[in-house]
Amino acid sequence: MMSFQRVFFCLIAALCLGTSVAGQNAGSITAAALKTHVEKLADDKLEGRGGGYPGEKKAADHIAAEFKRIGLKPVGTKGFFQEFRFQPYHPVKAWELMTSRNVLGVIEGSDPALKNEVVVIGAHYDGQGRTGQADPTRNTPDGNKDDIWNSANDNAAGVAAVIEIARALKNSKPKRTILFAAFGAEEHGMTGSIYYVNHPVFPLVNHVAMINLEKLGRSPEKQLTVAGVMSSKAWPALVGAAAKAENASVTPSPIAFPDSDHYPFGSRGLPAVMVYVSSNTDAHFPSDTADKIDFERAAERARFAAGLLRQIADAPTRPDVVPSPMLDPGLIAHLATGAEIDAAGLPAGEGGLKVTGVIAGGPADVAGLREGDLIIQMGARKFAREEPLANLMAAYQDMLQGKMGVDIPLKLLRNKQSINAALKLRP
Repeated sequence: MMSFQRVFFCLIAALCLGTSVAGQNAGSITAAALKTHVEKLADDKLEGRGGGYPGEKKAADHIAAEFKRIGLKPVGTKGFFQEFRFQPYHPVKAWELMTSRNVLGVIEGSDPALKNEVVVIGAHYDGQGRTGQADPTRNTPDGNKDDIWNSANDNAAGVAAVIEIARALKNSKPKRTILFAAFGAEEHGMTGSIYYVNHPVFPLVNHVAMINLEKLGRSPEKQLTVAGVMSSKAWPALVGAAAKAENASVTPSPIAFPDSDHYPFGSRGLPAVMVYVSSNTDAHFPSDTADKIDFERAAERARFAAGLLRQIADAPTRPDVVPSPMLDPGLIAHLATGAEIDAAGLPAGEGGLKVTGVIAGGPADVAGLREGDLIIQMGARKFAREEPLANLMAAYQDMLQGKMGVDIPLKLLRNKQSINAALKLRP
């Protein structure tokens, strides 16, 4: 850690990006504006914005209306919307497919040489939903009488920041094009952002970087973290310049764990970071409500994110890419429910991982895996029907760290047909 800090401060000392104009625009991001959006998105009327349900659709409509009011250019396949189908976690009906939407709008770049390059800033707008809906790993406290998980900090606060950053920068004439994205169904395995990188609205080669906003509204005593700065040698200087311009206290972290919408972009070879505040307070609990948000601190954090975005949009050269030291399967899978296991025809006690996301060009894609496949064996490891989540997370980390090897044989079921595959984590 000490050597990283030295590199960071040396880069800041050598910074020659000049005075940022981002602060002049970011100052218009206010606590009151963020509060309006969070209270709207986290209202009981939206039923926790569960992926694929009417509350999520209402949230997408609100975001699209704000994008239109700001004057962003719609770049979805249907206006601001990019619709996709996904395999939900814990579906009400076994193997049910659901529909969600990404919300996409842009500020076009002003520089003739750079306007075809795209910087993405995004946040997921879905939440944990309510009792009786497909369950994206809700936490349910003993004696809970609330059947709606309002999901204010996770992640209405991040979406509110994206909206207000777009408003603040709309007339600032960035050199590169900026794509503002609100991703659907993140709580079901980042399916919205995976769909986007598999079906980008601009050529993926034209994308230069991605900033993901998560959980900006709680723990006011904690510093903002920018995770994933190792993904480009340019990030420390860019983060430092934005922090200085916005007078922000920021902690850079080398690696971002693949657990939110930055991951699919990083997996496709883009410098990607997550801007967030480390806090487990009310995470995935029904008590994550709008009245708990510190909107002044959220606004400060949003202003930093706006400054970082503008640093990248106006930098003379696109950031380089540093490959992650972690292995990347390009795959998201979740323990299948008992009903799904029964429908697949597995014997009692046996379980498997339902594939919910496959990133184009990654090892899982090359191996021929598809969304909806059921992984019943990975190497020598089989899965129990009631496998504890902690065991699965430990196995996933073992894979990322190479402890399972780099060539992993798989046994799959697809439409009840047995398939053998080989997951090659290195070429």
